[in-house]
Amino acid sequence: LTPRWYAALDTLLALLDAQAKPTFDPQTGAFQHNEYTFRRRTDAGTETLSLSGNGNPLNNGTGLIRSAFRPSDDATILGFFIPANAMMAVELKRASIMLAKAGKVKLAADLKTRGALIEEGVWEHGVVSHKKHGSVFAFEVDGYGSSILMDDANLPSLLALPLLGFVSKDDKIYQNTRRMILEKNGNPYYLSGKAFKGIGGPHIGLQNAWPMSLLVQAMTSDDDEEIEDALSAVKRVSHLGLIHESIHVERGRDYTRSWFAWANSVFAQTILDVAERKPHILFGPGGKPYIVN
Repeated sequence: LTPRWYAALDTLLALLDAQAKPTFDPQTGAFQHNEYTFRRRTDAGTETLSLSGNGNPLNNGTGLIRSAFRPSDDATILGFFIPANAMMAVELKRASIMLAKAGKVKLAADLKTRGALIEEGVWEHGVVSHKKHGSVFAFEVDGYGSSILMDDANLPSLLALPLLGFVSKDDKIYQNTRRMILEKNGNPYYLSGKAFKGIGGPHIGLQNAWPMSLLVQAMTSDDDEEIEDALSAVKRVSHLGLIHESIHVERGRDYTRSWFAWANSVFAQTILDVAERKPHILFGPGGKPYIVN
């Protein structure tokens, strides 16, 4: 842990404090400008923030951190983006453990408290009731009771919550969420066609699903058939031997990005994961786990 690392951590903590501020002062009710705004001329609503670059109002006392944009580069609708908050909660607690071992007891305690507060906010405000699936994680919330129910292929995502270390694969609310986001009636961006199916997102449009979502689906499943189907689907549309960004669900040879480093990295991660957990899927009956230390 170098001085530069500690300086970066200080910057991060200051940023978290700034982005934890609500839209209105909790004492006076007066509007308070966020330190980060983004506004530009565009014909795409996902490319800018509403309300003169401030984004939609966020409530006080949630413990959550604001995200102006999603991992897909699309603007959030409701600024408390749950997957990123879940990831931040986990990483703050991991950093706390590391700092404690380095003898930074006070700083370690601060990060542990921050992580716990965000985690509490996710469970209190990020879990909502779905009429079919019961309690599920929302994609975005505002702390006032509004929520967005969907998932996007980009990481962090709701589908990837176990990979982030926030919940186990068999967590009941995660499983409810998983069922919701992997069906068309539960997730508006679960796209299915003659050539391909999977989770997409507004970044590319309403006819392109992302192979990356199927790779995450495989890593968060213990079902052999589901894993095999996901890997086979990705293989069928990887015409250049590499993983594309997105695939047109009706025309499998219509894709974006001939190679996409992010998705290729997730593919490598997936193969190593399956080789360790389910070696018989890759190596055949009797295959031994392949573990990279």
